[in-house]
Amino acid sequence: MEQRDDFIFDFGGYPDAQSMKRFFVHCAQNEVSDITLQGNARIWVERHGRQLAATKFRVEQSRLEEVVNAIFGATVRSSLNQGKIVNQAWELVGDENAMLGLRKGSKARFRINFTQATVAGRAGQFSVTLRVLNNKIIPLETMGFESELFEALFSGSGIVFIGGETGSGKSMMMAAIFQYLGRHYPNRKIITFEWPVEYLLGVDDELWIAPEPAQSEVGTDVASFDIGISESALRRSPKVIGVGETLNIKVAQGASAAALSGHAVYTTMHNDTCGQVFPRFIEMFSAESRESAAHTLLQTIRVSIVQRLLRSTDGRRIAVREFMIFDEDLKNELSEFPYQQWGAIVDNRLKAQGATLVQKAYRLYQEGKVSRDDVIEVITISNFNKLEKGRYGN
Repeated sequence: MEQRDDFIFDFGGYPDAQSMKRFFVHCAQNEVSDITLQGNARIWVERHGRQLAATKFRVEQSRLEEVVNAIFGATVRSSLNQGKIVNQAWELVGDENAMLGLRKGSKARFRINFTQATVAGRAGQFSVTLRVLNNKIIPLETMGFESELFEALFSGSGIVFIGGETGSGKSMMMAAIFQYLGRHYPNRKIITFEWPVEYLLGVDDELWIAPEPAQSEVGTDVASFDIGISESALRRSPKVIGVGETLNIKVAQGASAAALSGHAVYTTMHNDTCGQVFPRFIEMFSAESRESAAHTLLQTIRVSIVQRLLRSTDGRRIAVREFMIFDEDLKNELSEFPYQQWGAIVDNRLKAQGATLVQKAYRLYQEGKVSRDDVIEVITISNFNKLEKGRYGN
């Protein structure tokens, strides 16, 4: 079993509003991704994909309620009692005395979910999750991209799809791409539509040489991703458009239209393989429209990337990714087959090259960089056994 240290925080006694704010700042400054506060439970954090206890004691519901009321207001309790779920953005700002551990003007940003639940057998408890919105963007050059993939990311038009499950680093990758563009391509005006706006671009960035990026949050600045594209993006003369997620037909249509009109579009999807981008995208359309949508996608797609983050044996996490670059030769080859087969053709090509995410993750296991349990969690026991026996892809 993996050995790990807890993340015990000194609240100076039982948590109150002020010590809880200090704890939130401490988490934001120490690579925590999520914080869990629940009545009748310990406080937990997620760090490098691992759940760590932040208290040795359980926080009673009555005390948690006092703290939440003091920080976020009494309306939360009222909403939860009515069976409502509360989602909100929130930030802490440093003052002159740095009382919270934040210097003046600096911020710790969070996205918070409040839900009522039965926790450890007790009904009517708060279950609060804070997602830390970390503004530290890892330079793209340090993320270990193959040179072929790196060079393919900066086409002046077309769509780059970044896939993977929730928490796989899609947003970080997209932010790193935008940061690289802003620092190396002075004529690439960047606008984005996100939910939430997680990584702030161009903040005090002396290396940024392009126009300052404009990031719009869905639900606050614009009504939806598709409205942002259709009613805003194409009228603002950008070169680069970031779309937080392609999740329905209207967003898919907007992304396609933007790419066809000469824009570089970067977006995420929840696909597990590079080939899955085809059925996931095409099946958003009605049956009679899918043939046309498929060929529009084939015309506009530039790169498909899928990434996962694995817990590594050094106590951190390591990224593993597969990718396919859609050059003219590959597009011509795919166009000779029915669109329903395109995804399988792409995935089989990657398998033949030993370049699937599954195969790469298994090699990390062979190199001792990830444990057996952790690699199986990502690639499944079935694929692990096939790889052990040399039967994967056959």
